[in-house]
Amino acid sequence: MDISEHESHQLLVERNAIQVSEHSTGSSAPLDERQSSTSRSSDAEKTNNLEEGVPYTCSQVTEALGFGKAQILPLLALCVGCFCETSEMASLPILSTRLYVEFDLTPELESALGSASYAGFAISYLFWGFVCDKIGRKRGLLLAYLWSLTWSLLCCVAPNITWLVVFRLIFSFSGGSTNLIMPYFYEYLPSKHRYVGFISGNLIATQVLGTSFPPIAAMIIFRNDDYGTWRYYILACSMPILIFLIAAILFLDESPRYLIKKGHIERAGKIFRKIGRLNKKHVPHNLVLADDLELGSTEQDNRSVVKDILQALKNWNISRNLICMTLIGAATRYVAYGMSFVKTEVIFEQGQSDGYCDGGLERSYYLDTQDYLNLLWTTLPYSVSVLTSLVMFKMNISLKATGVTCFSATIALLSCLYMCPKLSVALFIVTLTKILCNVVTTKNWASLSGVSPTGVRTSLFGLSCFLMYLPLPAYPYLIQVFSKQSQHYVTAISSGIIFVGLVGAWLLPRAVYEN
Repeated sequence: MDISEHESHQLLVERNAIQVSEHSTGSSAPLDERQSSTSRSSDAEKTNNLEEGVPYTCSQVTEALGFGKAQILPLLALCVGCFCETSEMASLPILSTRLYVEFDLTPELESALGSASYAGFAISYLFWGFVCDKIGRKRGLLLAYLWSLTWSLLCCVAPNITWLVVFRLIFSFSGGSTNLIMPYFYEYLPSKHRYVGFISGNLIATQVLGTSFPPIAAMIIFRNDDYGTWRYYILACSMPILIFLIAAILFLDESPRYLIKKGHIERAGKIFRKIGRLNKKHVPHNLVLADDLELGSTEQDNRSVVKDILQALKNWNISRNLICMTLIGAATRYVAYGMSFVKTEVIFEQGQSDGYCDGGLERSYYLDTQDYLNLLWTTLPYSVSVLTSLVMFKMNISLKATGVTCFSATIALLSCLYMCPKLSVALFIVTLTKILCNVVTTKNWASLSGVSPTGVRTSLFGLSCFLMYLPLPAYPYLIQVFSKQSQHYVTAISSGIIFVGLVGAWLLPRAVYEN
């Protein structure tokens, strides 16, 4: 941001200072008083001591109140929400492989289940991003997860494969709600502790715990080739959604930054006082709040969300970052979802044909306990992603450097699969690619969450995710159909998609602007 633009936004902050009191929405502090107190606001932020009558932005108050008990329970609830989607999606390769044998499906029908489950993802990000900007982060998440639970339970009673595919298709239209938790982390947590949300939500809850749950459930439920046990498997993978809904109702607050942007000043003040009480920090009775200084934001409250989006996209810094992060996200989404299918197909073909490279169309082998253990141990090293991401955040390594390094290493590793190494080595290579791309994913979500103004944050986040997830329904088909012919086809597809992410990382600015 150049100096003149910074100064114009600073004047906007000073003009929009709004007073909060316990019983009224209050009024703006006098302009000269606000101007003279700007330096005091900064000093108070540094000392974590809020003063009476001094205008603060939402970010300054959040920093002053710090990280403590008030953030822990909402953070745990949101981590359960992150766990839900991953456990549901990671169960698809196991479920579709089971039904491939049990229903004697063609490879095309086998992939239809995964494709249907992903079909609505792209649209759902666009829709739920808009909803969360209109009605709030908390309400949007509750509605989306209620939709997920309803249709996931209906999948348990589907009479045949056709209805199961239809129910999974409808279920997928709420899939985009989960990653909208990431902007909530950005708005609710102090800047120095945002990495706690992104690492615990995107890595620990999803890649470590969420991916481990489906093979464990499969070992318990699929102990033999009994017909119809897949219904209990879907039910088991649906229960975390119910747990999240209960936890969100009890412990989740609306984002104060969103409330201030929408003019709900008194509600934001109550939440800040609650946070201060739980964190044992003093919050003045008369707290003066101002809009955060944001690139690409508008001060016209009566504008539509669409006009605000277009206004934000006119800023080249925002547009360039969104384009590059979308390319990076498209590659990491393939690794996050597609590689689960690759692992399962490799294990299935190894058990069916005693070799995974040349494929085959036989449908007589049920995955057994050892196969599920193989899937489980490939998820355990994902904890390395947590430590690596922690180092990345602490050392403030840029998304550009992280993406270029990890994507280049991933493409090099995948090229080793052309030599058809033994099963354990192949699974190790696939696992290592996911570890590398998990690090990129965490950095990408953190940067993408902060690049847009608050008023359209989840809308632009959803727009980017819409483009990332648009090709997702094709991945189950490409992997499960082509792996039956030759695993080399799948390796070539994987390398090509990851190369797209490498291009996005190369084009990304070294310093990413954050609102």
